[in-house]
Amino acid sequence: MSRFHFDCRFFRNDRPCLPHKATGVRCENCVSYSPVAERILIVKLAARGDVLRTTSILEPLKRRYPKGEITWLVDSVSSPLLENIPEIDRIWIKDIESLAKLQVEQFDLVCNLDLSPDSCALASIPKTLERRGYILNSHGRVAPVDPVAERLMALSLRDDLKKANTDTYQKMILELLNLPDPPGKIIVNLTDRERDFARQFADRIGLLADRKPVFGINVGAGGRWQNKTWKREHLLRFIQALHQRYQAPILLLGGSEEAQQISWLREHARVPLFSSGTDNTLRQFMAIMSLCDAVVTGDTMALHIALGLGCKAVAFFGPTSSAEIEMYEQGLKLSVPMDCLCCYQERCSKQPDCMDLLTPEEVLSAVGRLLGVQERERRDQ
Repeated sequence: MSRFHFDCRFFRNDRPCLPHKATGVRCENCVSYSPVAERILIVKLAARGDVLRTTSILEPLKRRYPKGEITWLVDSVSSPLLENIPEIDRIWIKDIESLAKLQVEQFDLVCNLDLSPDSCALASIPKTLERRGYILNSHGRVAPVDPVAERLMALSLRDDLKKANTDTYQKMILELLNLPDPPGKIIVNLTDRERDFARQFADRIGLLADRKPVFGINVGAGGRWQNKTWKREHLLRFIQALHQRYQAPILLLGGSEEAQQISWLREHARVPLFSSGTDNTLRQFMAIMSLCDAVVTGDTMALHIALGLGCKAVAFFGPTSSAEIEMYEQGLKLSVPMDCLCCYQERCSKQPDCMDLLTPEEVLSAVGRLLGVQERERRDQ
């Protein structure tokens, strides 16, 4: 009989396990011994917002498989979103090393939630007792593994079904994985070091000096869908009205693609604005967002980060589905009454379009409804 518990979740191939490092305990009499009952592989490579909101399956998975070991296969760009999540035992980056592991390891359950051919191909490799979601067939086509997966796949293939859908993404992937409601929360776990980074950032720019609610305004939405992003003139009017009403700090959020937009807003706004900076790492951006009490954003990764952090959020929608977004009773969804909403068109020729018709006044009113008590106190003054 081996002196080592190779099936223990704490076992590390080439170094002492954490219980041994902490107390010197040996495998044969370790009270922390925790054998893995089921081995589960999640394949969700991209995009970053989708990867983050898919963390909502982890709590239901742990309820179903309390002694299961969860491995998540993800691309390198999205992998920081999965850091510091104790429900994930192993994070595999999509590379040659993970490809080799897929050909050797066996799982009890493989869950592929992507329709991309590379995800389906990777999910088709390992031996497993059960598959959920999608695989790649011998003709190189994406194939659903069961009728539920086929029905949900149809939403991506037919515009009419996509527009008619009323289920959230979280509800759909729970159904895809045959897991019961309710969905778990989006998980964003910052480390102590990251929280210190955020505090130091706030101190450096004087963000929290007057202890008022901090509003985060996410000024971009990626480059794929033109009308996910609010017009900058609307942003400018909204920011000035928001400051006039609440006299609260406003933090402009964005990355390198939003640098010009942030610079333009700070130059033209007649109110003081703070900037998150546009050269942060993804984890640093998440930490800075934790300073916000409420976030105004389009349908983008920042929305899912805000919800994972427990922030209140006002989100506006045009080309993408508002029905699929689970707000966890933390926010409001805004859109204008147009027949072409949820079109998933990357470019739009309509004049005016859905983002033109969403006015700063409507968004400001939504912020007031979201804040509730603060808004009533303002009116009573």
